[in-house]
Amino acid sequence: MIEVHGWDISQQMVLTGAVVGLSYSAIAAGLILVYRANGIINFAVVAFGSVALGLFGVLTEHGWSLWPCLLVAVPFAALVAMVLEVAVIRRLNRPASHGTGGGAPRLVLLMATIGIAQLLGFLVLIFAELLPDVPPGGDFPTLVPKDWSWQVTKDLLVTAREISVLIAVPILVVLLALFMTRTRLGLMVRAAAANADKSRLMGIPVERTSTFVWGIAAAFTATTIIVLAAVQFVTPLGAANGTAQLTLGYPVLVKALLIAMIARMRILWLTIPVGMALGIVEVVFQQNVTGIDANVFSLWLFVATLVVVLTLGRRARVATESDSSWKLSGRARPLPERVQSIWVMRNLSKLGVAAALLVFVLIPAFAQEASQSFLWTRVVIFAIAGCSITILSGWAGQLSLGQFGFSAIGGLVTVRMVNAGWFGVHNVPWGVAVALGVIIGAAVALLIGIPALRIPGLYLAVTTLAFAVFVENWLVTRRWLGVDAVTGQIPVLKRPDAGIVNFSSRHSYYYLCLFFLVVCLAVLAQIRRSGIGRSIIAVRDNERAAEAMTLSATRAKLIAFAVSGGIAALAGALYVTSLPTNTPSTTFATSESVTLVAIAVIGGLGSIVGPLLGAAWVIGLPTLFPDFAAGPLLVSSAGLLLLLLFFPGGFVEVAYRARDALVDRVARRLPPSPARQRADDAAVPVPAVLAEPDGAAFATLADWLVVDDMSVRFGGRVAVNDVSLHVGAREIVGLIGTNGAGKSSLMNAVSGFVPSSGHVVVLGHDVSGLPPYRRHRLGLARGFQAARLYDDLTVRETILVALEARERSRLLPSMFALPPSPSIERTKRAEADEIMRYVGLERFSDQFVSNLSTGTRRVTELACQLAMGARVLLLDEPTAGLAQRETEAFAPLIVQVRRELDAAVLLIEHDMPLVMQVSDRVYCLEAGNVIAEGTPDEVRHDPRVVASYLGTDTRSIQRSGVIG
Repeated sequence: MIEVHGWDISQQMVLTGAVVGLSYSAIAAGLILVYRANGIINFAVVAFGSVALGLFGVLTEHGWSLWPCLLVAVPFAALVAMVLEVAVIRRLNRPASHGTGGGAPRLVLLMATIGIAQLLGFLVLIFAELLPDVPPGGDFPTLVPKDWSWQVTKDLLVTAREISVLIAVPILVVLLALFMTRTRLGLMVRAAAANADKSRLMGIPVERTSTFVWGIAAAFTATTIIVLAAVQFVTPLGAANGTAQLTLGYPVLVKALLIAMIARMRILWLTIPVGMALGIVEVVFQQNVTGIDANVFSLWLFVATLVVVLTLGRRARVATESDSSWKLSGRARPLPERVQSIWVMRNLSKLGVAAALLVFVLIPAFAQEASQSFLWTRVVIFAIAGCSITILSGWAGQLSLGQFGFSAIGGLVTVRMVNAGWFGVHNVPWGVAVALGVIIGAAVALLIGIPALRIPGLYLAVTTLAFAVFVENWLVTRRWLGVDAVTGQIPVLKRPDAGIVNFSSRHSYYYLCLFFLVVCLAVLAQIRRSGIGRSIIAVRDNERAAEAMTLSATRAKLIAFAVSGGIAALAGALYVTSLPTNTPSTTFATSESVTLVAIAVIGGLGSIVGPLLGAAWVIGLPTLFPDFAAGPLLVSSAGLLLLLLFFPGGFVEVAYRARDALVDRVARRLPPSPARQRADDAAVPVPAVLAEPDGAAFATLADWLVVDDMSVRFGGRVAVNDVSLHVGAREIVGLIGTNGAGKSSLMNAVSGFVPSSGHVVVLGHDVSGLPPYRRHRLGLARGFQAARLYDDLTVRETILVALEARERSRLLPSMFALPPSPSIERTKRAEADEIMRYVGLERFSDQFVSNLSTGTRRVTELACQLAMGARVLLLDEPTAGLAQRETEAFAPLIVQVRRELDAAVLLIEHDMPLVMQVSDRVYCLEAGNVIAEGTPDEVRHDPRVVASYLGTDTRSIQRSGVIG
């Protein structure tokens, strides 16, 4: 026994902690294996072990010995996993072109694993019914004889249970690591995880490989859980029959995820020492901290998760989600022109929302009993909380599994302020207390969201899940939040009395909650129509393009977190007011946060009305049919999986399909609209927003872009080596060179998208140390080779995003339609329409960018640069992917843009006739170095350029006699 700062640490604690930690290591290894194959966190990995353990118990009850039980139970779990992977995960993960339900977002895939886990839970219950007399944990079979023990020292006894774990788990993890690194199938798994498309081209059966990996992961987890069953996780299922169950909850999952993250989601052997260390620390905490602070380890677990995310996450070689991983699964098609004049057709979505709300208004007329009214109030409150998922996950693409933790903060702050108060302020009116709870909830969400600025997607999901566990196990037990130390409950709140209306009855309080729901839906709709909402979605869809249009990705993400946290806190305040008794650790359990995500996905991820539909299904359906035994199965597991399989966009996707079918039917009955005549370009006036003189401050500058000694390195490779160049006022400068010469890397360095050394001066401003969005606010504009822009925004909305460079939208006026937001929006829309008309995009105004041809996207990108009013344009292969005719038309378009914007252009282009035609000067790069500079004629005759790039055939730089 040793003592460290007053804490006792014994040898037995270390042994127990090591064994406990090995259990976490085993689960982490299973998580890593599936993540390497699919890029998702498999919440069902433990459930497969639970199924195997249930079958193992049934077989042992019938007299089977240990090894035959293992040889049946483990393959059974593997078979179940492989069948479910084929039936669910493969169907969802399949590219959309392969059939219905494919190409689902990562969040939908994660929810599918939760649905699988819930479905398997019912199978475990069936096994439990077959085991009425199985004793809890201690009598489970072990791999070594039960009479084995080793008295190492007088203070350390190693029993058969510990010996089994200490032998089995490390061997299994090492074998799994060898499988991944030394076998052909393991190498195929790694290749498929790195790049599925290239793996298919190389003949690797990616889908079958994924299925096999799911089977291996399930078998591995099943084996380790059976071994561990005698040590931990197995407790009595019910006092009446003494049966046993596997108690693996979210706290255990958080620990396994933390271990997996430290192992960088790929290094299997590293899970063993990390897991053992974590287990030892946990046991030491448990043995030395008692009373109300007994669960303080969850606080330090959350802190450790934050530290790991902020320090190790960026360096971890983990497959990150592509920009499209979180896009909306369903969206309505633009209305055909022939039906746009029909008011009902134009307002179908609004009428649908109004009809749904009308149903909720009428519910109290049919739900007369107080209990029914309370249950439907709960539906409304969860719909409000679901609205927070809409903006955070649906729009911002940030997955939060701890959203109900912010609800806990809002609820507890409200109770505390109404009853005891803080700093001498007490007996605060209910409305003021709710407002304070919302503000504090938004502030906490803002702090939790800071890691999202560095590590998005699934890393953030782990952080927020750890936050939810911390809230459930530690925060909601604090006395300073008004929680009773003995009972664990908080005082019951008296429902508010507004004077004119008393909300003490359940019916009246239901309508108060419904009012707040309508306000939340209206705020979401208002944000979505404003520059704030467009900016959030733009950052999610294409962060680089958004920053090149002067948007701050940091600002957009933090706004999403703050607003979502405030909405969730509002739901928590309403929830605690509705409850007759309240034990916060149960009311705000981690599972409720997962339920919120399920509500958002089922209703329709990213849609405004989705939370209402999802809450009605998940919470309301069991309320309607309380005696229907299969109700929980229908809404929680089987129903969730069926919905995700056929309608991954949720109920809103069903509504969109019905709406599109109705619109098509009406359109077929109407005569076609007369074709609109497009005026000649010369007849279209230059938009007023483009004619505004604003270049006086730099009109006398000789060079509008200056790059000095620019170098870019990726590891040990030098992409750009001490390059210096300049672009004069109103000059078009071409940048040519072979693929890999460093052209795009140089342009990325000028834009601020890659780390570099050297200096960049834009319109007289040294921007070398500035982030990308601030560089572009000083007059820089960037065009990208892919011209992908924002898949889930229309052409008009994309140009409106660019107009944010001229006047930025403000949060509170945008949320509540306060001045000057409405007038600014009207002005921006008029300017966007003028710009679209000027460049010939008006007929595409309501088309989503993802549906446009490459040429039309190029024109849209140029329209955005016009809207920004930029003076220095960086164009990266603007003709890539265009047909020959479109390419030939692009040269005069570049010249026109230069003239109308009064701009300078730095142009990367492989089309030599185009670059030689439009450029005033040309630079040629080779291996990151400038090898030639001068007029087009000088560069094309330079021997080094001819030898490295152009060759001796002059036809390569000629087209139709333009260049002779």
